[in-house]
Amino acid sequence: RDAANAKARRSKAENAAIEDGSLVVDAPKGPPPFDSNCITPGTEFLYKLGKRYERWIEEKMLSDPEWMRGPTVIFSGADVPGEGEHKIMDYIREVRANSTSSYETRHCMYGLDADLIMLGMITHERHFSLLRERQRFQKGRFAPRRRGKRGSNAQAPPRKESSVSRADDADFVYMELELLRQSLSASLKPARIDFEWEVERAVDDFVFMCMLVGNDFIPGLPSLDVADGALNNMMRTYSEVVPLVGGFLTDKDKIELDRFETFIQLLSEGEEYIVNKKLRSGSDLSAKARAQAEMADAPGDYKRRYYLQKLGLHPADSLGRRDLVQAYLEGLTWCLTYYHQGCGSWNWYYPDFYTPLGTELRGLSKYEIELVAGGPFPPLE
Repeated sequence: RDAANAKARRSKAENAAIEDGSLVVDAPKGPPPFDSNCITPGTEFLYKLGKRYERWIEEKMLSDPEWMRGPTVIFSGADVPGEGEHKIMDYIREVRANSTSSYETRHCMYGLDADLIMLGMITHERHFSLLRERQRFQKGRFAPRRRGKRGSNAQAPPRKESSVSRADDADFVYMELELLRQSLSASLKPARIDFEWEVERAVDDFVFMCMLVGNDFIPGLPSLDVADGALNNMMRTYSEVVPLVGGFLTDKDKIELDRFETFIQLLSEGEEYIVNKKLRSGSDLSAKARAQAEMADAPGDYKRRYYLQKLGLHPADSLGRRDLVQAYLEGLTWCLTYYHQGCGSWNWYYPDFYTPLGTELRGLSKYEIELVAGGPFPPLE
């Protein structure tokens, strides 16, 4: 806007001279743009922000009657290692372990991270709810309000001149996780089983299955994509496999490797078509050339091309594939431990951008999974 105003004040001759480069005009001065990279532990910005929060909380506890009448405020800044949501999970586990009436304890967590749904469900706290704002990419009647409209045609109620408006409630989503747990368990339960069905174990298995499509710590299996219906496919396969293997896929932070192997092999039956499609979608072949290449492919050739293109593994490098499976199983175990107990290893990381193919996950009982605890990095190192 400042540049446009300056241009309007100049004469036509001056503007023409600027355009042909014969006249140079200094750009209007203003504050430098905000660099979001500073929102990182160890930066001066986040250090100052943490100190400002501490002073604000202290002031509110001394001066605000609503704060003075009872709430306990716990502030954990960037100087304390760990992700925010997992710090909260650690606190919830601590309260549950030390409480004599944990059954009636109620939790309400605010945040936009979808991971909060999984973390909340896996606590198995009966009274656990989430509050989050509606996202701008949502459409239809659940979309946030924009310029007096919600969705495509609906009209938002008129705003009242008050500090709290009912219309504002439509901008938030409230989720009761116990209802979600019961619904998921009912959807996963097979028609006939020879063992006792446990809602908690079924929900834990659902959270584990969601890790197969990828999260913040490990990539997803190449044959699974949420946009292509991977969740429905996994739930359907789960209901078929559980009666065959006679039990659940996980036990808290432990993977039942033999059962998981049966599950993943059945889930990967359509792997060849999906992986072939993804490998060609990134190429420069025409539609006709792709169709010809598909007809010319030898059965199983997709495995050779996947490992060579994505991971640089030679088809004869069986040791490299085994190491990749080992790393992936360690990653799944690390994630399970992180969700159920907290960080099981501060040193672990997944070493590649891609996972092994699902059909490669065989003979899993021969793998030994061990995580080294290590320690967190200080924020200034």
